[in-house]
Amino acid sequence: MKKKIILIITLIITVFLINSSITYADGFCDKLEEKHEYTNLCQYTYIDGTLPMTANLYIKNGETMIEWKCDNRGYEDFSEGVCDEKTTQTIKSTEGEKELDGKRGIITDKYYFSNYISASSCPAYIYNYFGTKSKFGGSIYHYYKWLPTKDDSYELKDNLLTTSKWFKLELKTDCKNGNTEEPIIEPKPTTCEGLISDNLRELINKAMTYIRIAVPILLIGLIIVDFATAIFAESDDKMKKAQSKVIKRIIIAIVIFFVPTLINLLFNIVNDVWVDAHYEICGLDK
Repeated sequence: MKKKIILIITLIITVFLINSSITYADGFCDKLEEKHEYTNLCQYTYIDGTLPMTANLYIKNGETMIEWKCDNRGYEDFSEGVCDEKTTQTIKSTEGEKELDGKRGIITDKYYFSNYISASSCPAYIYNYFGTKSKFGGSIYHYYKWLPTKDDSYELKDNLLTTSKWFKLELKTDCKNGNTEEPIIEPKPTTCEGLISDNLRELINKAMTYIRIAVPILLIGLIIVDFATAIFAESDDKMKKAQSKVIKRIIIAIVIFFVPTLINLLFNIVNDVWVDAHYEICGLDK
């Protein structure tokens, strides 16, 4: 009797799980009906699992359209409505590079989207390249490139104010072929590559951007005060002291202005040095 009860419960649970999987697949694949011009829909998830990132790939005769919830990856509070983790962005393989503007206070940032995926069926993997270029206290240029393979030739030219990051996504759902399997998580890398994370780098860059803006304003204010004090005192001695102070303050301001450049250079050197190191060498296995 007990064996029969256990068997019945097992069958009920199995049927429930199967139905849940089918319902999930059907619910997702209903999106394909909304876009009649496409013949298949594929869902992808970031293979590492540490980034809440998914993407949908619509396919038609080799042409594709990628759809994803865009995020700024280090600039979360910037440019709402462009890449704020709520806004869905799309880019077709036939569309070329799509450019959008995003406001960050009084500064206009640029967003560039590209899709280089050509497929007639769901690829097992797709890649997302995210890169940024920035100016001292100015606009930030965000690049989101979708590719069938990891190709370094699509990366931004490396300089002190450029960041680059690749994301590998694995097929989760293939609406045409009924594939609803969960992606297999690859083992974690055994190197210390990227010891300095992009998020830490961007956080420091953000803080230094505000410092770059504040330093010139403060410098001008102090120079005015120094010279005004010397003029009202009508003293040659105080005027010479004021000139000396101004020179020192300009030198300090220049040094502070170039600190972010030196920090980025240091970060790049650290990541390059550890690119082939093992965890035990880095002391990260403790």
